[in-house]
Amino acid sequence: MKSVWVYAVVMIVVLIGGAVGSSGSMAADGLPESSLVIVTGSSYVGTLVNNGFVIGDGTLVVTCDHAVFETSKGGRHRAAVLVSVFSPYLGEACSARVLASD
Repeated sequence: MKSVWVYAVVMIVVLIGGAVGSSGSMAADGLPESSLVIVTGSSYVGTLVNNGFVIGDGTLVVTCDHAVFETSKGGRHRAAVLVSVFSPYLGEACSARVLASD
């Protein structure tokens, strides 16, 4: 049962240095698509690309576990990757770090 949850687990990443989705830069129209972001993870194996959404004051992004961790073929080792977040709405990219994983 635990292996099923590995792919359904949500992870929170915090943005560093940019204002992707910060409260002052949120869309005035309040549309949900303004909070969607692209999450990329780079490692020595390749690049992972996924999506996420901004929560709270705009400095937190929620995304899937597999968007920021690569799992080995054996499934027991997870390699951390360098995470970046791109906001198509704002046209900005920021480095990010993993804040929590569940």
